[in-house]
Amino acid sequence: MKLAALVLVLLAAGAAASSSHLRSPQAQLSVVAANVSEPSQEGSLPINLAVIADHCKCKFIGVCTCMATVDFMDCVADAGASGACEFKPSDFTKSCDAMAETCPTVGLQCTQEKATCLHPPDISKKSIPELNAELATLKSRKCNLEGAAAAGYLNAKARLAELAPRIQGNLDVLKIKGGEPFYMGCAPMPVGYKASWIGGEAYAPEPEPYSWQAAPAGQPASQEFAAPLPPAVLLSPSEKRGWIMFTNVSVYILLVLFCGILYDKVRKAHVYPQKMFNDGQFNYGIFGCFEDVRLSLMSCFCPALRWADSMDKAVFPQGPPEGTGQFLRYWPALLLFLLLTALQLYIGFAALFPFVGMAFGALLLVVVVVYRQRLRRKYSIEAGSFKSIFQDCMVWTCCPCCALVQEAREVESRRVDCLSD
Repeated sequence: MKLAALVLVLLAAGAAASSSHLRSPQAQLSVVAANVSEPSQEGSLPINLAVIADHCKCKFIGVCTCMATVDFMDCVADAGASGACEFKPSDFTKSCDAMAETCPTVGLQCTQEKATCLHPPDISKKSIPELNAELATLKSRKCNLEGAAAAGYLNAKARLAELAPRIQGNLDVLKIKGGEPFYMGCAPMPVGYKASWIGGEAYAPEPEPYSWQAAPAGQPASQEFAAPLPPAVLLSPSEKRGWIMFTNVSVYILLVLFCGILYDKVRKAHVYPQKMFNDGQFNYGIFGCFEDVRLSLMSCFCPALRWADSMDKAVFPQGPPEGTGQFLRYWPALLLFLLLTALQLYIGFAALFPFVGMAFGALLLVVVVVYRQRLRRKYSIEAGSFKSIFQDCMVWTCCPCCALVQEAREVESRRVDCLSD
């Protein structure tokens, strides 16, 4: 009887053990993660986290620092994203909360996808060996996640996207400190390739140019040797963009000058008939551009030429009356308009100093508003008041082409002897 009872006890124990081992890993982790209240000393993992660390092949060094806790939780998150160990997002959050209780001084912040600490270390204070060690760890994580992403794990791609800025940040600091670029590729680097500062990827450097020179003294005259040429000057992307903009602006300025020479030969003989006008106000609305298509097209595509032409045709032949300023002749007006436009484009776009460029744009605005006020005085339109100055500023700021057409039509209508009905 005693022997039979002993056999029954052993069989019951074996069945309990078997049922425990038959649980899925996810079910085991869920049970373990739910038990987060077990007390532990700071730096010592509680049983639930120790089981997760063993199952996910993650190691905690036992020191409660920001990097140590975040690295441990990143390892757990990567393992879950790559399928190395299965658990639910809520299980990760519970495990992260358990780590926060284990290391309360770190200030660990937990979400369903990652863990962060309140005061992360400043990577700019790390030494070159520390940066290389950090990049080696990140490389290992990156390669594991790339393999998981290739196997179809969607969470792995999200983890890779989070990892990329951290890798680039360490590479940037390493470059500033004078270190060598760290290769972040998972495959062996091809022969002859070098590591790039952009993502640590491998690239094939351009072959070094050679020049053939005569052999030095002591060697046969028929022999020649290769001497490397000075390295080529490489421009940064911003410098390349600046030179491209400089070239475009220069071509534009030269084209306007060339067109200005041609237009100067025909502009005085060319007439733009306008309807009958009334004194005391602008005779054409600010949005009446399409009433004269030719002037509208010229004002839109050649504003410098049209403004200079309007200024020249508004000049007082016998000198301005008292209290009314004189207007500019064609070429001074054209060169002034072009100079301020060129400075705005060269400095603001080519040299990449936008605020200085805006200053020249504001100066151009002052010039055109001053001469629009003189047009008002010449044609007995309200001028000099705050209302008229504000209106002119807003018109030239918001609708410069419309303002240019309005001024041109006003000048053309008052200089034409025979007006159309």
